[in-house]
Amino acid sequence: MLELLPTECDKGMKKCSLGYTTIWKGYKLHAAVDDHCIPLAVIVTSASLNDCEAAIPLAVKSRRVVTNLYDLMQAAYDRPEIKDHSVKLGHVPVIDDCPKNKLEKEEKEAEKNIKKCLKFKTAKDRRHGNRFKTERFNAYYKDYYGVRTIRYRGHLKVSCAVMFGVLSMAGTMLLNLVQ
Repeated sequence: MLELLPTECDKGMKKCSLGYTTIWKGYKLHAAVDDHCIPLAVIVTSASLNDCEAAIPLAVKSRRVVTNLYDLMQAAYDRPEIKDHSVKLGHVPVIDDCPKNKLEKEEKEAEKNIKKCLKFKTAKDRRHGNRFKTERFNAYYKDYYGVRTIRYRGHLKVSCAVMFGVLSMAGTMLLNLVQ
């Protein structure tokens, strides 16, 4: 599966939570991390690859390292194929629902407000709250491990630089657990 993912240098684009669009040329890092921000599996692909296209290969790769019970993902991964694959691996997919139309958005917002008023949280909601801890990975990685701007050319050289950063971060996070 990894060989089928594109690895050439190209342009990527994403929207931040505030609605601003960021465009860059290069590659994209896809990472599976645990609750303590320890990277379990990492894939470097073309920047234009949609995140959900790397979800299944990343899940297979991380399964070789650890046995996990849950797959926590954001709404971008709300695809039936990803959920089915997660169940086939014996995991419970905890994925934000991505509303497909205006009515679904309104229903989701109403349900959220009712739960908030009742101070009610399902087990899925509690587990999903842990997802925000793992989202720190990207921020830590870019800010402290030298990968905000990589000046190498070629997938192999970029992957090597990225993996050294991942290895350093994994070591740091493991030491933090011991202390």
